[in-house]
Amino acid sequence: MIKLLMSIGVLASLFISCSKTAAPEQVLSEYVKKRFSSKMDVSDFKEYLGGEILKETLAEDGKYLKSINQTESFKLNGFKIDVKRCVDDSKCFITYSISYMAHYEKAEGEKSDAEIKVRKIAEMLLLDKAWKIHGISDVKTNIEYKD
Repeated sequence: MIKLLMSIGVLASLFISCSKTAAPEQVLSEYVKKRFSSKMDVSDFKEYLGGEILKETLAEDGKYLKSINQTESFKLNGFKIDVKRCVDDSKCFITYSISYMAHYEKAEGEKSDAEIKVRKIAEMLLLDKAWKIHGISDVKTNIEYKD
């Protein structure tokens, strides 16, 4: 009898945790980390983005999609949520910072690295029980060139 009750308790907690909606910070974090770790395709963008930002990303036969995937060659150094402000249960604004290393051409045939630090604000909306990024704006960018 005790084993039966324990089994039911485990299954119930598993069901509840699996059906729970991911927090907006979690969705944003997964999106940023995936952008820097692998090439993203249309289904990936549809998973994380919504509204105008999704339309812009998929516009012009994927032309923008190709330039976005250039971040795959960058090395993400850090991701940090600075501030989360929710207007209600379905709309949040998250200010976050990322830093990454990128290559640049210093002189003809001479390449070097630059550390880029960017502070951004993401507008997150809860639609159909899933948080989606509906807008991202840059607040501040700092570029430090390495010799």
